[in-house]
Amino acid sequence: MKKAAATIAAGVLALSMSASVFAAEAPQALNTADMKVSSYSTNNTNVSRDDTGNIYVGYAVTDNALVPEESNFEGSVDTITLDATVEGEGFTAVRSDASKVTVTGSLNLTDKGDGHKANDFAAVGAGISAFNGSEMTIDGLNYYSEGFGRSLAIIENSTAFIKNTQATTMGADAFQDTFDGYYNSAQTTTMVSPPWVLGINGGIRAVNILGVGTTAEVADSTINSSGWAVVSTDGCTSPYIYIFNSNLNILSSANGGVNSGYAILGYDPAAYGSGYCTFYIGGANETFRGASLNGGTYAAIMNGGTGYYASLKAGETYEVKTEAGDVVDTYTAAEDKATEINTVFSILGANSGDVTFAEGTVVNTADATIIYKSGDSTFTFDNAVVNPGNGIIVQMMDNDDTTIGGFDPFGTYLYEEAGFQTAAYEDAISYVFTEDTAVNPEKTYYVADLEAEGGFVAVENPIDKDIVVYYEKATGGNRVDVNFANGEYTGDIYNGTGYYAQASDALYVNIDDTATLTGDIALTSHVHGVWPGERTIDDVEAAIAEANEAHKNVGGYYADTEDIKYVYLNNEGTVTDDKSQASAIQFTQFSTQEYYLVGHVLNQINYNGLSTIDVTVEGKWKVADCSLVTYLNVVEGAEVYGELVELEDGSILITPSESMIPAGEYGEAHIHVVDPDASSSGGESSGESAESAEDAESSADAAEGAESAEVPADGAEAADSEAGESDGAESAEVPAEGEAPAGESGGGPAEAPAE
Repeated sequence: MKKAAATIAAGVLALSMSASVFAAEAPQALNTADMKVSSYSTNNTNVSRDDTGNIYVGYAVTDNALVPEESNFEGSVDTITLDATVEGEGFTAVRSDASKVTVTGSLNLTDKGDGHKANDFAAVGAGISAFNGSEMTIDGLNYYSEGFGRSLAIIENSTAFIKNTQATTMGADAFQDTFDGYYNSAQTTTMVSPPWVLGINGGIRAVNILGVGTTAEVADSTINSSGWAVVSTDGCTSPYIYIFNSNLNILSSANGGVNSGYAILGYDPAAYGSGYCTFYIGGANETFRGASLNGGTYAAIMNGGTGYYASLKAGETYEVKTEAGDVVDTYTAAEDKATEINTVFSILGANSGDVTFAEGTVVNTADATIIYKSGDSTFTFDNAVVNPGNGIIVQMMDNDDTTIGGFDPFGTYLYEEAGFQTAAYEDAISYVFTEDTAVNPEKTYYVADLEAEGGFVAVENPIDKDIVVYYEKATGGNRVDVNFANGEYTGDIYNGTGYYAQASDALYVNIDDTATLTGDIALTSHVHGVWPGERTIDDVEAAIAEANEAHKNVGGYYADTEDIKYVYLNNEGTVTDDKSQASAIQFTQFSTQEYYLVGHVLNQINYNGLSTIDVTVEGKWKVADCSLVTYLNVVEGAEVYGELVELEDGSILITPSESMIPAGEYGEAHIHVVDPDASSSGGESSGESAESAEDAESSADAAEGAESAEVPADGAEAADSEAGESDGAESAEVPAEGEAPAGESGGGPAEAPAE
């Protein structure tokens, strides 16, 4: 934790220096009120914003030539040197259409708008935009902005190279500054802050990658966002992102960022803010070498794509390739440098994907390393250094988007029954976003309905989907693979899926002959809550009371939300009215104002009869406290230290021992079958924000994660020891023009508990 805080502090120092440069050197401010209006509406993104008369362009470049009638500045457009401070909404300094442009200098953009005219799908208000096959190079630019949608760059169907650049985007306050009638949604027509079901808040994505086959490189740069996102992909198909020797920072709440929930969750306010550093969607392929990802709720949200975190080696040259395999740039490392992550969670698994931490990558998290909520996924640790602050490497949980529900708008509350559930969701049915844009008469479509049993009702007369969100039923759980290689790893792995209107998932843990794992691997049940850690229950209650008091000062969509409600849990995980016996707090209700509680869960050892864990050990595994799996394969020559008991329900209990379990197979291996009729293998699907509804294909919401403390099951053989806290994950962002379909996914909102 201290190391993470120090890293953030260094990033903030760079920011303050950059800001002082602007203050000293920026020219007299220009104002959009004195500029001619561009006839452009939006770029190539089809969004329904009323932007007529609201767009102002410094340099409008089409086919490598300045378009004077659309431009407010004059000069050469081969290399544009900016030296401008501009106030007012809707100004873009450089707009590149099918052109090759280099931008340098300094740019300072501010506005006091309410977000109604801002749109980072169409580059309305972005500092720089490039589309229609442009090649945009941003080299040596100092950029600072305030206001909704004042992104450094919006890149669509183009290539972009961001080098030697210092950028800070401060955004705006989504709780206080949004337009009348604003509501939290993933619709491109209204969205100026992320879906709260992702467990984050904020008002700016510093860079947004859109379109088909877009390629972007960030090298030797620092990009700061006050909250929401640093480098986002959205409304896209097959983007390729490369981050070399660069800092991607979400600013901490103590340094101008958004509330991370630190007071309730026990974080250092100087270390963390709210948001993510990057996003995978639309089959994104992202490579990080010598990168530093700091301060966010997540280093990345995975909603369909591949991430590779690795190191730089001095003198080695790395290629920047497009989806087609064309090399468009190279980067030569000046020094050896590993990638380092300092975030609340590293990855939120919101939908299918593949993430590898390799080549000495250091992953420091305040809570769980990985928080998983939906989608067939693979997480690989290969010569990585993993330091989960709560002792949990992988936390699998049901997607709490399910219990929130909605899309346009999202539900306002998460409700949860008091106490741990022990029985599996009987029907094993999930509701996933349909990929159909035209009604299939042979299908039954559903919509979320908080009042309906199960949270969904059939649609009698469905219409072709545009911004209307339909769901369909899917059966069977997802498959998650967790692989360890080349290193010693310490931490727990929990599969807590299959309780909240969602199918149980299958987890496969593989420890190869070059790896050692010390920790527990267990089937669990989970509830939303917080483990006080070094604090007291009184400390946590005081923070909750302060958050409830803050409800009175919020307006618009966020107003009139009721207080956070909670119960005490004792050391066995049982609800108690005796505060003196309380060891944890479970949240039974919280609202959109407490977005940061999404995904934060506590665990209790439990087998629901449907979720599975298959463990294969070729190397070494030392059980730490209590493990519960359904299959164990100890390969000849492997070392597994523990005492094994096969239980009558088919699960396998393993407790610590200095003795080794003999080579052999124990329990029954799980054969994972994907339902061919389901759009995903059981989990809900959604994405960050359905940031573009029309072209959306498939999405998976995920909930942020939170501290989770493992509380032994009441009466279970395994259970008399507490385990660590665990996190959840932010809900997923739904893709826009190529990401995933428009909307959050849900399995069926739970009814509010009776008072």
